[in-house]
Amino acid sequence: MTSHRFYTLDAMRGIAAIAVVVFHLTQQFKFKPEPYAFLAVDFFFMLSGFVLANAYEKRLRDGMTASKFMKLRIVRLYPMFALGSLLGVVTLISQNVYRTGHSLGWLESVTSISLNIVAIPSPASPYLFPINPPGWSLFLEFVVNGLFAWVLFRISTKALFSLLIAMAAIFSAALFLHGDMDVGVAWPTLAYAIVRITFAFLIGVVFAKWGRRTSPLPSATSAIALLLLIIVLCLPINGNPNPVFNLAAVLMLLPFLLWLGIHAQLPNYLFGFGAALGDLSYPLYAVHFPIMRMASFAGRISHISPLLFSVIFLAVIIPASWLLARFVDAPIRNWWRLYRNHRGDDLQAAMGYN
Repeated sequence: MTSHRFYTLDAMRGIAAIAVVVFHLTQQFKFKPEPYAFLAVDFFFMLSGFVLANAYEKRLRDGMTASKFMKLRIVRLYPMFALGSLLGVVTLISQNVYRTGHSLGWLESVTSISLNIVAIPSPASPYLFPINPPGWSLFLEFVVNGLFAWVLFRISTKALFSLLIAMAAIFSAALFLHGDMDVGVAWPTLAYAIVRITFAFLIGVVFAKWGRRTSPLPSATSAIALLLLIIVLCLPINGNPNPVFNLAAVLMLLPFLLWLGIHAQLPNYLFGFGAALGDLSYPLYAVHFPIMRMASFAGRISHISPLLFSVIFLAVIIPASWLLARFVDAPIRNWWRLYRNHRGDDLQAAMGYN
């Protein structure tokens, strides 16, 4: 596994996670227009495909078992997923008790909590993960990671590229059939979400196979990549998302930005900044939604304006997510690595940032 860290990709992932939080705040308070930040999920899966293929394909070909790979992914993803789920349980119970927001029946709540806490979608709710709705994408991350470990890493570059072209056609048809691809949170859109995340993940895997053959770009180009990503994710939506722009973004704009991020490293003096954004991105994504729900209820009681609340929430949740990454998530993975090493099982890769 290469030890090279892609600091520009780290920064881009942090920006995408912050954009998702802004998107959910606009939905919570019905701000208009909303940003196109739901495209951050597509970018997350492109990043995931690239980083995992870059880090693990050779190891899988050299004999790492799929089950060991999945253990590494569980160690990497589950602690923050569990924390977000536990916070979601607290939020859900308080909503049921005080009848605030979207409350569930007790049978629906018990079923959803029992399954969602172990990363299984709930059949008792219209939503896959009612206790923490962003959990749908984390669940599909586990699914596509398994697909990579059992199937995709074995496929030749030529066959993988052919599969990518086929998935691009399926994605395009699904997008125009549904109208947009802001899908995945609810059961009726799950099939569309599987197409969406599989296609995005394949883009990253293909880039890992041949995307680094180009010479490195000047470090100043990384600023262009970050700025363009911000522009794409912050473009306003008036009404429903435009399917033509949605298609262009996923087929061309986001892959191009991923390519820039791979080949243009941040300047050395910004490595710490990029690493911090990358570190906080996953805790931020995993825990922000239930915290936002609880905090917005408190905000309404205290009569804070939605705009002021949103600014305060962002100012608190972003550094808090970095603290979670530094003092909760990383120590848990450190402890697990040492525990497994003590048992003679090399899980050093569990400490990777992917």
